[in-house]
Amino acid sequence: MRITDLFSKGQTSSSEVRVVVVSIFFAAILLFVIELVLRSSLLWKLSPALLVSNSKDDWAAVSHKIVNIDPGNGIYPIVMLGGSSARELITDNPKLDRELFTAIQRETEFTNLASSSQSIAETLVLADQLKATDEGSAILGVNPYLFLKGMDDIKQAQEGFRFPFSSPSLDGFFDDSGIQRCFFCALHVHRYRDVIANWFSRRAESKDYFDLIDYAQHYYDSSEPLTDRRLKRLEREIREKYLKHYESNAAINDVLMERVISVLAGKGYRVSLINVPRNPDSELNLSTVIGKYRQILGELQQSSDIHFWDAHKELVLGGDSFYDHIHLTQGGREQFRRTLLSEKINDLTGL
Repeated sequence: MRITDLFSKGQTSSSEVRVVVVSIFFAAILLFVIELVLRSSLLWKLSPALLVSNSKDDWAAVSHKIVNIDPGNGIYPIVMLGGSSARELITDNPKLDRELFTAIQRETEFTNLASSSQSIAETLVLADQLKATDEGSAILGVNPYLFLKGMDDIKQAQEGFRFPFSSPSLDGFFDDSGIQRCFFCALHVHRYRDVIANWFSRRAESKDYFDLIDYAQHYYDSSEPLTDRRLKRLEREIREKYLKHYESNAAINDVLMERVISVLAGKGYRVSLINVPRNPDSELNLSTVIGKYRQILGELQQSSDIHFWDAHKELVLGGDSFYDHIHLTQGGREQFRRTLLSEKINDLTGL
């Protein structure tokens, strides 16, 4: 029976009406309470071992990390943002913080907020979540693939597909661009739907349910590097699906990156760009877009007060340092880590 049927002539009673009114009232109260809880980010105060849907759920891990970053007490915060190539660069753990203390003589807290498929629009969403600080460093790991994301990816960021946080800066981008925003996305009960659905489906699939799961930051440590044949197949898929729209998509992402830099600087972070190392065996695949990418990097350096490290050019890593076109092996990570700590960290942090 539909609710409207209850009010049809001859089919209603005072008790039925009361049941409907009370049900609607308590449903509204429940949604209101859920909205308050989600809006307050209390969910992300839970243990990350419970929040991740599986051991490789970097979206939930990053959401937990960023909510719990608390600058102050003399600790110098360093955050890294970007896609999966930046996630694979370096592990955030107490050992790294001790090594950073040796290198720059400051107590630091390094947090890697990079994640798989993170678009620049999502980086902007995350930048909005960071608390302001008197001093700190934000390192953006970039590569040509980061600028190929299209409008669908940007809308997903606004709708909370991976990171269910509201973002005034991304809303401003939509308004300035004349793009209609998602009306219901102002409600966190709507924004969190994909995250919660993903958690339940992944947990049910593995029958882990409410077990505690350790997050593993490096996806590929248990995998063999791609064979030449599989690497070529991956390159062809990227070329056919994404690179043909690179020029127009890169222009949009350039605007978004400028906003990311502005938000981070406005919150007290010294902003640096790292051109992340790429597999030299895959460089030919980027021949049609590398010029546009270099142009964007040059313009960002000229228009913003940022430091730039071309790790791709300076480290000169061979193909055996990569699992595929962009993700470092453990050996590649070690070389990046040594160079960062011994030669580059002072320039990147300004300390």
